[in-house]
Amino acid sequence: MKKVLMVILMLLIIFLLCITLAHFMLKDYGPASSQAIVYNSEADQHYRSELPSEENIIEDPVSGRKFLKGEILLFSKKNTSEQQVEDLISQYNGEIIEHLEEMQLYRISFSDYEDYAAIDQLLTILNNSNLFDMVNLNEVIEYETKFLIPNDPWHEDDTIQEEWTEKPKGRNWSVELIRCPQAWAKIEGETKVSLGIIDSPLESNPADLKEVVHLEQAVTDHKGSTCNHGMHVAGTMAATFNNKKGISGVCTNNKLISGKLNSSAFDHLKLINKMVTEEKVKVINYSAGYPYELIFAAQKGLTNAIDMINSAQSQAEKGLKNLVENGNDFLLCVAAGNTSNMKFFEDESNEYGYTIYDERDVPPQYNSQKLESILSDAKWGSSFSGITDEVVRSRIIVVGSVGLDQNSAPVYSSFSEIGERVDVVAPGEQIYSLSWDGKIVSNSGTSMAAPHVSGLAGLLLQLNPDLTGPQLKNIIVNSAAGDYKYDDTHGKPLIQADAAADIALNVESEDNIPIVSGPKSGLDLCFVIDTTNSMEDDIADVKESISDIITAVQNKSENYRIAFVSYRDFPERTYDPADYPSKILMPFTNNAEEISKSLDDVGLGYGGDDAETVFSGLMTACKMNWRDNSSRFIILMGDAPALDPEPNTNYTYDDILNVLKANSISIDREHSTVDTVLPDQAFWSVYSIAIGEDTDALAFLKNLAEDTGGSFKKVTESSEVSSAIIETVDSFEIKEDAATTLMLDKGLSGYSVSILDGQGTIISSAPVSDEGIVQFDNLSSGSYYHWQCGMAKGTISISETGGVMNMSTSGVLLTTIIKYISNTYIYILLAVIVVLLITLLFVVLSLLKKRSLIKFVYPKKSDRRQLVKDYNKKILIEKRVKKAKKQQKELKEQAQIKVKGQKTAVNQTAGHDNNSRTVQQSRLKPDTSKQNVSKAVQQSQSDQETNEQRICFCENCGNKLKANDKYCRTCGETIK
Repeated sequence: MKKVLMVILMLLIIFLLCITLAHFMLKDYGPASSQAIVYNSEADQHYRSELPSEENIIEDPVSGRKFLKGEILLFSKKNTSEQQVEDLISQYNGEIIEHLEEMQLYRISFSDYEDYAAIDQLLTILNNSNLFDMVNLNEVIEYETKFLIPNDPWHEDDTIQEEWTEKPKGRNWSVELIRCPQAWAKIEGETKVSLGIIDSPLESNPADLKEVVHLEQAVTDHKGSTCNHGMHVAGTMAATFNNKKGISGVCTNNKLISGKLNSSAFDHLKLINKMVTEEKVKVINYSAGYPYELIFAAQKGLTNAIDMINSAQSQAEKGLKNLVENGNDFLLCVAAGNTSNMKFFEDESNEYGYTIYDERDVPPQYNSQKLESILSDAKWGSSFSGITDEVVRSRIIVVGSVGLDQNSAPVYSSFSEIGERVDVVAPGEQIYSLSWDGKIVSNSGTSMAAPHVSGLAGLLLQLNPDLTGPQLKNIIVNSAAGDYKYDDTHGKPLIQADAAADIALNVESEDNIPIVSGPKSGLDLCFVIDTTNSMEDDIADVKESISDIITAVQNKSENYRIAFVSYRDFPERTYDPADYPSKILMPFTNNAEEISKSLDDVGLGYGGDDAETVFSGLMTACKMNWRDNSSRFIILMGDAPALDPEPNTNYTYDDILNVLKANSISIDREHSTVDTVLPDQAFWSVYSIAIGEDTDALAFLKNLAEDTGGSFKKVTESSEVSSAIIETVDSFEIKEDAATTLMLDKGLSGYSVSILDGQGTIISSAPVSDEGIVQFDNLSSGSYYHWQCGMAKGTISISETGGVMNMSTSGVLLTTIIKYISNTYIYILLAVIVVLLITLLFVVLSLLKKRSLIKFVYPKKSDRRQLVKDYNKKILIEKRVKKAKKQQKELKEQAQIKVKGQKTAVNQTAGHDNNSRTVQQSRLKPDTSKQNVSKAVQQSQSDQETNEQRICFCENCGNKLKANDKYCRTCGETIK
């Protein structure tokens, strides 16, 4: 008992020591207790990316958009070699400047095409090549990072005594609010995580950042506000932990990879490519975005602004998707943007048409201008915010901002951009972090919120280094709590570090189980429209009825997307520089407002003769970003036949038909291997709407519809066009949702697999077949936190093209054992195993004894016999003593009864003698009756004592003895 108590006491002491140690560790986490906090009050608190010199920039004379002179960006197809690219561009005196192999992205310089008209014409030629998926000019945009001015700045003489508490307050309120100390306590070991940051340059040797790798020119020794933004962001996500310097980053053990913000989307993709492929970075912070005026102009519907953002986002989406498809992984944490509720006024002198209104900086002549403000949609905020491809989007998390109100309760920041694209919110007001001069400064903005999330992602990788980009996003989003509203009905959850850490610790990724078929398909519809002058009334009718058309599409599938492609003719044929063979008016989107606005902005061109570049329009449509499992439809609207063959491109009807039917755009005219036997069913179905009475146009459009499995409609009046479109949409046949099939272990057969959402609610369940296959019907695309099957569990992510299911091997094994344990044969097998193990144990012990490695201590054989004899004797004595005591009790009770009877007889005799004389005589004579009674009692007691003496037992063997025995007749023991 004493040993047990000692063990319990020792365990209790160890437990108390661990609690005390943890207390002191957490107490030291975070800022030092008396660091001075200052606010940098410079008016210009932002960093703009450096623009190239004017001689290296060309400008679109119509839109005013700027591009690098003579440069084109090419995204090659998977099977396109670098030699093929060189052979093609050499025909135009082109040279490869850079090649990002994992992104399949080339930056090409054409020295002979330095004016806009020439390079734009070359762009059209390269767009029609079968070697590339996407071709763009290298556009220049002045990206910027910007702080918002805090409401209550701190000054150098202010000091605050900090304590780490449950209630957020003080300068460490942000990490307290997201429960970082509780997450830090779960960290074991020294796992170092590489974090990437694309921002303003950092100092060359910042004291508060543990380890920094600078990529190219992402470093500066300049002491000024231009590098302050990057330092502040870096401090929030990765400042040295527990060094008494003033702040602590969310990620406690890291190496920071720094990239400088530049003015080209290519440069940003280049940095991401280098970080992911060479530096093995999995988490990248991007607290930058477009100029506020550009974002506002895009939301007001300015065509140039929309085109600029769409172009940059398309390039970013393509590059990142290629990066993923080539086996790379990452999570990009993006700031939502700060333009909500900002005031703007129209300003023709500004290249975007609007200027921010600020009472301090606006000249007096603008004070009377009408001011406008809106709640900005985050999808316009940066090159990455509006990406729609599910594979890429699952690796991008867009972060909004919250601050504290007067009651220290978190509220959605008034400046933070909003919308469906915002995934979570994080602290972003009055955040204290590093500055260029080593002081601690307070700044606000979604730029401050994003590094809380990227730091949290790094923290989760410290706990579980095997987490993928989509898993990190799912964990952060699913563990977020609350609903911080930016209007009456919509809100976003706040990240929770401790809850995310708990999930990360329980996620295992040992087995990858393929999802055989992808889920929900949806509808992708592209309108290919003749936008020459003869179509003016017809397009006007479509504009008036576009809301009814969108409703018809929505009725066919809620998972829809619409795009617009325009075609006209080659400008050298029409002698109109505004003409073009084809152009994307709007990429795929499901935003009804954006669809309507895009159609409103459609202009008209000359178009030349009757035949048009229909083939270029169809080819451009086929090259767009169609979803792999979607039902694909093209509605072709025109009043003229196609140029066949088409000049410059040499496209023919058979070429286009082959592309539409073969799900491929690979036409090599010099080494053609085109199969003359085309498939029966087209990959793209063309639904033709012929307008007018041109017999050649009617014949062409009708044949194209019939050959691709579409339909043909003829309209003679412009007012009938929208009705024809709606009837066409109503005739679409949408593919049913694909079943999701999982290949599991056969040992799980007989169980059911349940799919659970982030709150642990079962949303779908299906049985596992004897072959270990489970199928979910109509399971919508998206990400679910985990699944479970008996003791087995894991995570599952389903994208548009399928996904990967991660599961725990130990869980599967345990479930299989539990399943088979109920089988009789398993019982027998287990019994045999136990016997074998026991036999093996005895054999091992015998061998060890023989080799004198162990020694058994036990009594000799004679001693063992004596022990048995003594034990048996003890048992016999106990039995005899028990029996003797019982007999003694019975004799005593009998003696008491006898004495009582004698007393009663004497009393009765004395009562009957009433004679006084006799009584008197009795007084004079002795009382013989009493004497007799006394003698009887004494005789009874004597008899009882004699019996007790007579009935006794040997103390040695327990044998009954007689009263006069001096020795035991059984064992010979002397009687005392």
